[in-house]
Amino acid sequence: ADNLTEILRAPQARIAMDVRGHASWAARSIEAIATVSKAFGMQHACTAPDWEEGLMAAARILDRFSGQLSVEVGLWRASLFLCRRMVEVLSDQFLGPLDTLLPLLYTNNNQVDLTELTIFAHHIVCQYHKKTHPL
Repeated sequence: ADNLTEILRAPQARIAMDVRGHASWAARSIEAIATVSKAFGMQHACTAPDWEEGLMAAARILDRFSGQLSVEVGLWRASLFLCRRMVEVLSDQFLGPLDTLLPLLYTNNNQVDLTELTIFAHHIVCQYHKKTHPL
């Protein structure tokens, strides 16, 4: 999450010189975080605050670049990938960060992406529904 924090702390003038480049760098950083998370699960509960910090940084990145990109550079998809991973890694602890991320992800106007996000939202509902109704 250090790369994301560096982007968030960068002066707006620096970002404005290469919005697409910074957004692309952020997307690659978010994707790397999601990929690394594959080695973790609920049995690693002590790492939850670190994952939550990464999620909140991703949310701030999405917010910062919202409406500034004429072409998607992978930032939206990387963020959704991270969210998918966090359902497994954080379980119930993902609900707080999801409350912040979900509205930011729904600002995308691409029909295919919105369909994919709706499928993800349905997956989350099913996951938590299973937890509330034991077999």
